[in-house]
Amino acid sequence: LNLMAGTKARDSAAYASAWRYLSTGLDLLQEDCWTSQYALTLDLHTIAAEAAYLCMQFEDMDRLIGVVYENALSVLDRVRAAEVRIAGYIAEARNADVMTTALEVLSLLGVNLPEKPSMGHILLAVLRTKVALLGKSPESLADHPAMEDERSLAAMRIMNRIASIAYVANPNLFPVLVCRMTELSVRRGTSIYAPFGYSLYGTILCGALGDIDAGYRFGTLALTLLDRLDIRNMRQRVTFTFAATTQHFKDPLGDTLERLLGGYRASLENGDFEFAATNSGLYMYHRFHGGAPLDALYKELVTYADVLAQIKQQRYHAYFLLHLQTIECIRGETANPAVIKGKTADEDELLTFHRSIPDQHGEFNVHLLRTIVQYLFGANADAAKSSDEAKLVWESALAMFPSLTWFYWDSLVQLASLPDTPKRSRPSILRRVARNQRKLRRWAKHAPANHRHRWLLVEAERRSAEGRFATAAEFYDQAITAARDVGNLCDHALANELAAHTYARNGKSTIARTYMTEA
Repeated sequence: LNLMAGTKARDSAAYASAWRYLSTGLDLLQEDCWTSQYALTLDLHTIAAEAAYLCMQFEDMDRLIGVVYENALSVLDRVRAAEVRIAGYIAEARNADVMTTALEVLSLLGVNLPEKPSMGHILLAVLRTKVALLGKSPESLADHPAMEDERSLAAMRIMNRIASIAYVANPNLFPVLVCRMTELSVRRGTSIYAPFGYSLYGTILCGALGDIDAGYRFGTLALTLLDRLDIRNMRQRVTFTFAATTQHFKDPLGDTLERLLGGYRASLENGDFEFAATNSGLYMYHRFHGGAPLDALYKELVTYADVLAQIKQQRYHAYFLLHLQTIECIRGETANPAVIKGKTADEDELLTFHRSIPDQHGEFNVHLLRTIVQYLFGANADAAKSSDEAKLVWESALAMFPSLTWFYWDSLVQLASLPDTPKRSRPSILRRVARNQRKLRRWAKHAPANHRHRWLLVEAERRSAEGRFATAAEFYDQAITAARDVGNLCDHALANELAAHTYARNGKSTIARTYMTEA
């Protein structure tokens, strides 16, 4: 009866009540319960461990799972407990422990993944997946037969759980993991876990392989399967992945916002705190990098940050603090606006935290936002160093909009640094900008609302740096118009400011004042 009551309370998000019922049930078990009442005892320990995690009582969770590990009679029984432990470790931001636990249990299920994958592992995983997909279109997979093997289903469930952690903590493992999920679904059948795998494969196609059309089709397949299979409890994971890593490659960034907010609300209601954090975090990215007015955005972010602190999502809470402090710097509320340090956060402390977890995605965020504020406030040499640091961990933001944003800011930083660069080094900088521009131009063809104005602005700056003032002026005006039309306030202002500087350098002070006033 306590097991039934505790399970019902857990399903109703009454976690404290669930923990009380299940604790009472554990106290009532007989001394030889693991032999005389195995099924009941296993359920009580496993579900009580989950309730302990949901109540943030991680020591009790570990204790109960340890008991299950000692007494479980089958691999699948142990897997259930391991899944709870993984969820708890995610909540505690213990990413290394998440990956260790998951790789161990996946090995028991016959899915062997390398702890430290090389490029060879990645290429082999991609090749195996492409072989499995030969002769099959994304649309045809919607009619695939069901997966029935219990171990394969358990493996898919575990990989679904850890994919987002692999993304930030072990970027080389992420594509290997995603390819294995996709291959299992193609070869062994569709399950409720297939949509998430297919949506992540869309991430790989868009972000790593550059096949935006195919990636978008796999993302659409994932959404189709959600409705066809009537999947509710993992819906927010799939919609998040599509909005975060696929949709923005084709659709205006603003079109992702309602999907992310819906995922945030649904995740909170379902007790999926990890994806409440990720949905709100990507909403923040898209609003911030989409040029939202900072005063209104700041108020929004404070609200989300408070919720994440309450549900103990430390990693994304740190991301919010970083962005809040960055806004404070841009608004001139700190001693040195080119340093992300003030009443809310300290960039060096955040870097130490992210490196200790480890969390390369968090490191990337710090370096990217450092690059932005240093550039905006004229610390060009520091901005160039920060941009290089971001480049080293760029893969940890694969296919997310901030990773695409880096190419824009890096080009602006490189061009701003050009006058202070020795002449012999200038051609390499211009080649770097040209490489960045090729990417921005390709993305602009697929999603002009997100990238065209940025490509135009960098092109204006490049031509200005090369002394081609007349054509630079044309590109500035095009960038200003394009940024205004898509409502990106930051880029609209910046394009006017940079145009003003160029006109001033060319002796056109009256026109320069007009652009600076508009900025």
